[in-house]
Amino acid sequence: MTSYIIRRAILTLISIWMVTVLIFLLLHVIGPFFISDRSFDPADWTESISYFLVPEEQLADPEMVRQTLARAGLDQPILQRYLSWSGNLLQGDLGSSVISERPVWDELKWRLPVSVELGLVALVLSAIIAVPLGALTAVKQDTSVDYSVRGYAIALSAFPNFWIATLVVEYASKWWRWAPDIRFEHFWVDPIQHFSVMWLPVVLIALTPGSVFVRYMRATMLEVLRQDYIRTARSKGVVERMVIIRHAMRNAMIPVVTLFGLVVPILIAGNVIFERFFTLPGMGKYIVDAVGDFDIPVIQSMVLVFALIISITNFLVDLSYAWIDPRIRYS
Repeated sequence: MTSYIIRRAILTLISIWMVTVLIFLLLHVIGPFFISDRSFDPADWTESISYFLVPEEQLADPEMVRQTLARAGLDQPILQRYLSWSGNLLQGDLGSSVISERPVWDELKWRLPVSVELGLVALVLSAIIAVPLGALTAVKQDTSVDYSVRGYAIALSAFPNFWIATLVVEYASKWWRWAPDIRFEHFWVDPIQHFSVMWLPVVLIALTPGSVFVRYMRATMLEVLRQDYIRTARSKGVVERMVIIRHAMRNAMIPVVTLFGLVVPILIAGNVIFERFFTLPGMGKYIVDAVGDFDIPVIQSMVLVFALIISITNFLVDLSYAWIDPRIRYS
């Protein structure tokens, strides 16, 4: 177990390093060719990139251009820029925004709890509701319960949750004169106000992973219920409820837990849309604004944070297998 954890930790670190190289090359070498309507001269990178970061009225002032590029660390050769950025990362320095001049870490401390809460609570909510529903549809196969739950799951998968959110807000305002509260407060400041703002986006974000969990849990439960050890447990007189919960559901959870790690990137992408839609001060809104301004220090640091979240989630999912099924050994 210990050797497995060490190997997985090393692989995770290598993956994170590869992300830093890839995002750096995309932003500093490849990106400017695709997002500019001006001619981009790779032979004079600093002069060309100034068109993205320096206000047009200041382009004629060489000193203003130099100061802006220096704040972003873009006045150095590309290899030196990467080494400087990666060295600062190892010291916990994510850099500062070129536009607002605020440290990315200060913004992250304020915004990260919002995005994590949206994703984590939505994931837990969808799992709590969808996993038992998926097991129920397997036990009640080809009954009205099965058809109804599967129909709702397929419908929710077919319709994007941000489209459903648009309909909910639009028609609620027209029919009942109701609109979601957008006066955000952190939980530790005003718990009631925080809940009144967060409950609707959390529920709407949970719809998509919930529909996937229902169908996936049903498929794995049907397979497990046909195994010999289930028939053996029933033949020994074990109560049906215990057969379903202790034997069938626990073994059926292994593929579903794997799905949790795959759903995390979907939730992160969904958070970007919902944070903009409900004006929540999360990481998604922050990175979208940074992309619009081509704020390189913010973009590369935030993408790295997203990669860390996804990598750590997959690492924890892998470690949870042995807890769910003691027969699994990491050797």
